[in-house]
Amino acid sequence: MRLAQLAAALPPRLLAPRGRAPRPPLPPRLLSARRRPQAAAAVDGWLPTLGFALLACKALVDGGYAVPGLASAYFAALLGVFMFAASEPQGAPAPGRAPDRRHIAFVLALIAYGCLEVLSLWRTNLWGLGDALKRLSPFLLLLVLPLQRREGLRRCLLAYALIAIAVNLATLPFGFAWTTWGSARTFIGIYFFKTDLAFGMVSALLILVLLMPQRRRLLLACGLAVGAMVVLANARLNYLTFLVVAVYALMARGLGWRSLVLGAACVLGFVGLTLWAAQAGTQLSAYDISDLGRFTQGRVRTWEMLLIELGVYYRPIDQLIGKGHDHDLLVALLHSPRAAFDSHNEVLSQLVNRGWLGLVAYVATWGLALRYAVGRFAIDAPRGPFRWALATAVALLVLQGLTGVVSEYSTKTWPFLFCVLAAALRFSGGEPAAAARTDGGAGHAPAGARG
Repeated sequence: MRLAQLAAALPPRLLAPRGRAPRPPLPPRLLSARRRPQAAAAVDGWLPTLGFALLACKALVDGGYAVPGLASAYFAALLGVFMFAASEPQGAPAPGRAPDRRHIAFVLALIAYGCLEVLSLWRTNLWGLGDALKRLSPFLLLLVLPLQRREGLRRCLLAYALIAIAVNLATLPFGFAWTTWGSARTFIGIYFFKTDLAFGMVSALLILVLLMPQRRRLLLACGLAVGAMVVLANARLNYLTFLVVAVYALMARGLGWRSLVLGAACVLGFVGLTLWAAQAGTQLSAYDISDLGRFTQGRVRTWEMLLIELGVYYRPIDQLIGKGHDHDLLVALLHSPRAAFDSHNEVLSQLVNRGWLGLVAYVATWGLALRYAVGRFAIDAPRGPFRWALATAVALLVLQGLTGVVSEYSTKTWPFLFCVLAAALRFSGGEPAAAARTDGGAGHAPAGARG
């Protein structure tokens, strides 16, 4: 009792532990419950912007092919940014009907194709995971892209196309942008190979035609620049892809067949004039079609060998799942060192390396990927102008796959995916499909709606 009375009489400072200050009150939380939604909204705003800025620099990354690990690090950074930014912003209306079935079908097809890719690597004991990542990268990118950010995606695609054309055009006077292929001096820009340059420029032009149809002078200037670079690259098949884009651009302007014929004649005349001015006095990579092997630069010989390999030396199990990654390259090197480097044909590459299952899985994955991308923009039945735009983009990829393996290179698959997204942005109004049917009465979004 006395001790209690004594303690009550003493001042509080004498009862505090020596050498220690009284504990301050606990601070409030770093982010209060009221401020947390604001911080989440801020992150929701700048993360997609950062991802789109990285995506717009894709052409510059392709130019850094000699830097080890640059492409893998770039794609890993894109995946990381977009995976954190993939959620819908709070309070934003959904752009259309949720494509649950399309999403599930696309993911299942991608898993099947990825398993066949791993099996292909295992059969040849070549564990080049970088090659597998390049094949799967456009599909993975499509899964994580925040497609609800329509305006940000549109600006990103425009920036990509303009950067790709401007940067490569600026390298024309410099020696590092040129190489000798056969007996001709060819233009490669910042890319490693001429077909990468040509396909990238043509697809960039298609993106501009789709997203900036009203900028006639800019489209004309870019068209002339792209045409000159394609011709100087001596990528002869891409003369056709450039002609396809030119015809589509003229048709999109509502021109008749007479104007189309006149435009095609002008394009061919421009190509011939550029050839004469740039390659005078040289043999332009053996344009003599009387020697088909020389004209195709060894591709015909390679195709013959691969067809014999498929028909004679492949067992039923090999026909089904192929003989593994890069087996077409092995066949070409063993039988004829003068043949082309690999199969130089997308269908033959899939059949030889991954069999019929691989070919079906690859085509199905791309088909379901396009269906998923279209569904994200609430287009139930592609028809009219959108159908022509999508067919033009697919025609570019198919033509390129006739004399090259496009699935192994992100310099081919990513520009094609960008063209598909540009077409969806151009011809979809961003409203749900039901609203489009109610307003237009035609069952699809208005053809002239801008993204």
